[in-house]
Amino acid sequence: MKISTKGRYGVRILLDLALHDGQAPRQIRDIAISQQMSEKYISQLVIDLRHAKIIRSSRGSLGGYRMARNPAEITLLDIVEAMEGPLSVVGCVTAPEICSRNRTCPSQPIWNRLNTGIREAMRQITLQDMIDSCGGKPCSEWTPETLLEADSCPHKPPKPGRRSMSAKKRITGSPSDSRHSRKGSCPGHP
Repeated sequence: MKISTKGRYGVRILLDLALHDGQAPRQIRDIAISQQMSEKYISQLVIDLRHAKIIRSSRGSLGGYRMARNPAEITLLDIVEAMEGPLSVVGCVTAPEICSRNRTCPSQPIWNRLNTGIREAMRQITLQDMIDSCGGKPCSEWTPETLLEADSCPHKPPKPGRRSMSAKKRITGSPSDSRHSRKGSCPGHP
């Protein structure tokens, strides 16, 4: 099982919308600039998010997209399944009829248990949890210095004495590694 670009970008779109909730509807071009994603691809992805009733749209020159639900009520599982369909580590877990051995397969209970565990773990993570993990700020506002100060951000560089060369460059703000200083999304976030 691998979460595709579609699922990861769905998360990024929702993070962007949630971080700008309460403002004017967010237009696709604004999301594209903020998240450094193709407008064309975003316009395809928002269809699935709208059908899942996670976001809503409004038409017109001042139209755009808004959250339809509270971020605390939207789980990572909701997002991934809206974007990619039912989560399954192997096909026979969600569609046992595709396997002629489904009644006698000794590994099927293991796959079922694994699938259930992954689904439950993803159900425990909400969009609000993701927002809170970096202080509720858009990734474009994070700098190497603020990352060092924020204990809650899962993407902060390693503690002193354990830094790799790339982490040292990131902390010193070297132009060669602009992970958090670049305007737009943090590649470490979903």
